[in-house]
Amino acid sequence: MDMYRIFNEGQINVLKDIKRACKEKKIKAYIIGGAVRDSILNVKSKDIDVCVEGDPLIIIKELKSLKDYVYYEKFQTSTIYFNNGVSVDLIRCRKETYLKDGMLPIVEPSSIKDDIYRRDFTVNALAYDIVDERIIDFYGGIDDINNKVIKSIHKNSYSEDCTRIFRAIKYSIRYGFEIEDDFVFNSLIGNNIFNTISFERYIKELYLICGEDKWIQMLKKCCMYGIIDLDCDMLGDSIQFSEQNINFLNMVYCSRDKILNRALVENSFLKKELLNPIRKFIVGRKELEHKLLNSKRNYDIYKVFNGMTKYELVLFSWNKELKYKVYNYTKNILNFKTVISGKEIKNLIERDGKIVGLIKEGILKRNVNMLMNFDYSTKNMGEILYDIEHKYR
Repeated sequence: MDMYRIFNEGQINVLKDIKRACKEKKIKAYIIGGAVRDSILNVKSKDIDVCVEGDPLIIIKELKSLKDYVYYEKFQTSTIYFNNGVSVDLIRCRKETYLKDGMLPIVEPSSIKDDIYRRDFTVNALAYDIVDERIIDFYGGIDDINNKVIKSIHKNSYSEDCTRIFRAIKYSIRYGFEIEDDFVFNSLIGNNIFNTISFERYIKELYLICGEDKWIQMLKKCCMYGIIDLDCDMLGDSIQFSEQNINFLNMVYCSRDKILNRALVENSFLKKELLNPIRKFIVGRKELEHKLLNSKRNYDIYKVFNGMTKYELVLFSWNKELKYKVYNYTKNILNFKTVISGKEIKNLIERDGKIVGLIKEGILKRNVNMLMNFDYSTKNMGEILYDIEHKYR
């Protein structure tokens, strides 16, 4: 099998450079995990992970096409950036020991055999020796790929790290495989296995799912197993995007799950541009939807939506009763909110103080409600002034 058939020319050149450096330093190196799986399936792989039986820094210093790198001394892992734009994760082979289910493992340098054992599934427990040019398969991963089966490497795999349940679902939908050992899911989920991990890891896996082409099917399967509770009929409804953040927001809108909602509000994994709109929506959803449903005029809609970010607006777009109001606000109302400056108002009415602010609000209200930008003169400014003075008399 031609291991390199899924890689482009730039990636192949980078791997040749790594191979040369490893041979010179007599260090064993392996392409590991997903890239080997994808090569067997003959599908393009997003990432290249290379495992070495030694300190990655020794190899990095010998690379001829190196541009830059980031090195993490604690785990002896690195991300390498090459002159041709390719990046590779170069990591030291390691052994992982779980002292408690859900806890991050204790890590120590080891061999390729131990590194393969720490992988999640047999189909990912494959390595390609880039020096000797051979595939290493200790756990029947090639047979499981050919038989279209997802299977954990050992019986405690899902309990040690329950995020593997998410990944089993992801791979099964992505590749059309069956999960052979999903019979353990019910008892683990029933015993609240996801309480053993942080909200950050929990939300990260759901976010990664929302970046997949078949994200809707994956989320529905999560619901089928009882991991999360969503209104699945609304997944992908009304708005069709391929953006990961939008897909994730769609999941947020569909959530009927108190634990998921808490994790969405309290996690620190999501970036603020996404996290803040989600927090506002989950906490204030009922009140805001009530206000919007009772907003009959354009200016009422404007007052509720004004200042909301793109993602806040998107969250309300899946509500069929509010969808038109979001569209009206973004496509119409925002084009007719121009107001003249306070200085110009002062010159027209020869007045100062609070009344100027009230006039500006009155102009904005008229423009937005009528979807017209008026050319204000002394005469029609006087009409607005009369209305305001009459109102506060």
